[in-house]
Amino acid sequence: MKTAICVSALVLTACSSAPPLFTSDNRPTNLIACPGNSWDLCQLRAAKQCGTAGFDVIQRNDDDDTTRSMLIACKAAPN
Repeated sequence: MKTAICVSALVLTACSSAPPLFTSDNRPTNLIACPGNSWDLCQLRAAKQCGTAGFDVIQRNDDDDTTRSMLIACKAAPN
């Protein structure tokens, strides 16, 4: 019974999460979603996630005026 529960949990976990995408220089990307009609919230969330290293915007989507998303990759931390 424990085995069946563990297998079920693993299957559900595998289905619910997509593998991360990577840039050509192998940095993981993150999708930032933000409501509203401005990119300001997306920029703030990306800056908070990446810290002082900063980030590169890979793609922006604004299909309507209520939801925006931005695919980012954090820059490498300075040495």
